Amino acid sequence: MRTAIHLNLRVDPTQYISQIREVPRYDYIHLVREPRYMTDISLINEKVYYLNEIFSPKDYCIKHNVSLLHAHHGQLGVLLLPLKAKTQLPLVTSFCGRDATLADQPADYLDNMKLLFDHVSSFSREQDRPLELFKDLRERGFLDSFLKQVKAIDRKTYAAWTKKPIPLPNKGSK
Repeated sequence: MRTAIHLNLRVDPTQYISQIREVPRYDYIHLVREPRYMTDISLINEKVYYLNEIFSPKDYCIKHNVSLLHAHHGQLGVLLLPLKAKTQLPLVTSFCGRDATLADQPADYLDNMKLLFDHVSSFSREQDRPLELFKDLRERGFLDSFLKQVKAIDRKTYAAWTKKPIPLPNKGSK
């Protein structure tokens, strides 16, 4: 069976749940940055590994039949970029909650997300026209570059999203 590496912030009962770590039709390896992020030792099992102990990413991925990298948050996607570069494996990054709304993020968060956005080769969407996302991206100065990337990847979605003007407040107004 194919395996997905799933990187998460820590392993504790709130993070070690199937809806966060499992990808359909894949076995998984739960990757944690290093042992200090193992907040609940009772959850250690044969599927938990430490990112800081992977010295040869290509060999590791071959040994464990890894064919997909998964990060549950944008910041973790950024942490997996070097592994993606060394293995040439696809990286799936989920954005949800605070990550998707960009609320209360550290000052360098947007710069880090630009690194991740530069590596987008496909995306999926939950809405026909994600107006809230457009608004958030516009406020942060990313909307034009995001739509340019969508146009390059999926012309049909781009056409559907831009067929009518995007109803957004002027930049800087709420």
